Amino acid sequence: MRKSFIKHLSAALVFLILFIWVIFKWLSSYTHHGELVLVPDFKGIKVVDLNAFVKDKRLRYAITDSVFDPKGPRGIVVRQEPENKVSVKENRTIYLYVSTLLPPQVAMPKLIDKSVRQATAVLETYGLKMGHT
Repeated sequence: MRKSFIKHLSAALVFLILFIWVIFKWLSSYTHHGELVLVPDFKGIKVVDLNAFVKDKRLRYAITDSVFDPKGPRGIVVRQEPENKVSVKENRTIYLYVSTLLPPQVAMPKLIDKSVRQATAVLETYGLKMGHT
């Protein structure tokens, strides 16, 4: 009885070791372990050109936010996460922040019956600029 127990125990251990080895090999192939892609620099690329830019890069992108910059060009990528020249796995999503095409809409404050000085102060608090009076 002792010999059969040792035989069964050693067979179970061999099976367990073989099973764990197969699982690790499968996981390595399933997760593409060690296969990395360098993230390109998306900054300065127009939004309309993004699909063509990513076509052969084995990456995906998602526009997560837009930023208004009155002095900068509009409709281009201004920031990305992760940054460029970082190694990531294939088909990773790169999150992009783009400059808006149109300035943000604000509600026009009520300026009737106010002096020019008061009206200018109210406009500045809303982020607006005083035009010709």
